[in-house]
Amino acid sequence: KLAEDFQPAASRSSFGLDELDPSKPFQPSSNERFFVVDIYDGDTGAKTRLARVEARDAPGRFAPLHFGRDLLAAALGEPHKAHWKACEKSQAEEVRLCDALKGLVGEETSS
Repeated sequence: KLAEDFQPAASRSSFGLDELDPSKPFQPSSNERFFVVDIYDGDTGAKTRLARVEARDAPGRFAPLHFGRDLLAAALGEPHKAHWKACEKSQAEEVRLCDALKGLVGEETSS
């Protein structure tokens, strides 16, 4: 469902998305601006890649910075998390999360 939500949302924001082959590397040039999202289907393992690529100096509207975040927050049933401030953690919580991540990648944890 998420992949299906991106196209109409892009149209409402006045830009289009192209479906790209997800098996090929995504390599825009340094003089291009882009928005890309890879969406994985948890049931089938299929991957969909949607992208907008255009010259940095192209006129017209481009993907808003919050575009992907808005859609993902809505898909997760937590639209309030579309704003980054709603995701802030206390310093103690950030340290705990970092230590947990370090443990997952095999680094020693230190506080």
